[in-house]
Amino acid sequence: MKEATLDTWTSLFLLAAAQGFFLTVILLRKSKGDKANIPLSGVVVVFSLTLCYYVGSWTGFNRNLPSTIHVLNQLILLIGPLLFFYSKMLVGRKLTGKDYWHLAPFLIISGLAVLNSLQPYPTYYSSIVHSSVTIFKNLHLILYNWLILSLVYKADQQVSHESRSWLLRLVVLLSLFTLSFASYYVMVWGEVLKVEYDYVVAVVMSSIIYYIGYYGYRHSVIFNRAKMGKIYQKSTLTDHSLEVLYQKVYTHLRSRKSYLQNDLRLADLAHEIGIGSHQLAQIIHQKAKASFPDFINKFRIEDAKALMKDPDLRETKIIHIAYGCGFNDKVSFNNAFKKFTGVSPSEYKAYALAGRQSQLKSF
Repeated sequence: MKEATLDTWTSLFLLAAAQGFFLTVILLRKSKGDKANIPLSGVVVVFSLTLCYYVGSWTGFNRNLPSTIHVLNQLILLIGPLLFFYSKMLVGRKLTGKDYWHLAPFLIISGLAVLNSLQPYPTYYSSIVHSSVTIFKNLHLILYNWLILSLVYKADQQVSHESRSWLLRLVVLLSLFTLSFASYYVMVWGEVLKVEYDYVVAVVMSSIIYYIGYYGYRHSVIFNRAKMGKIYQKSTLTDHSLEVLYQKVYTHLRSRKSYLQNDLRLADLAHEIGIGSHQLAQIIHQKAKASFPDFINKFRIEDAKALMKDPDLRETKIIHIAYGCGFNDKVSFNNAFKKFTGVSPSEYKAYALAGRQSQLKSF
């Protein structure tokens, strides 16, 4: 039997796995301030453990371990659900009991793998079962690419620009991993896999670990959102100062109508007004009790309501009103409109056209 040895590539992959475990500790330490870090740290652990499993397979170390070690090959089925949990929490939505059903595929397939490994002569999987599980893993990854992207798209007017940008980056990373994972097996089944392509999936996983760590270092607010509240507590702005600045912000928006810009960012508005981005975030958080997107959308919706009640604009389509008020698409407009009024734009317009002023005042 060939002796198990490490080469340059496998050593680098183990180093990346070690960095992943270190990053997990950091994320979990910050989880006291932000529970969303828990599923994100789970993703990093999955990549790190999978890297260790792959290295063990390539070098032959796994032959010296119990056959139950092969259950690590099913960890791929946790990547999508964990990233979905993280994305859902980051956009401000709570996890429910139904969400944990996303873990069922991993638990079922892992359980079958463990039962197989406990047989006197474990076969791991027959070729048909192994191929079926592999196809399922690829479809599973594709499904979660769509679920997470859909979640981010629906929430793009309800989360900060930085959080949305980070989630979109995660979708890109997951897509790259999905592509590399699928390509690897396509080459295996097509019998065109070359030695130099054997490490592609591991390279992508290592890159994701390092990227999460790098981005976390550059944008620490993403990994500890509770930190923002603590900073506000230490602010030297008095209640009177906050009120004065809030009125300045409100007056500026009403007079300049900056909210009509569909790509308006907090930093852009702060620059227009002549205050710091952090001060503006604090003003909105403490005086308006809202996130920046919600704060801006409220102005946009008020304009939209006024336009829908204008008799001269009876024939104007709702989508044109949405664009004119600063929204990028109809879905975002509909979601924001219903959030602030309790009715859809079409319902509100119908009331306006019917002259039901008493009902309009309640929205």
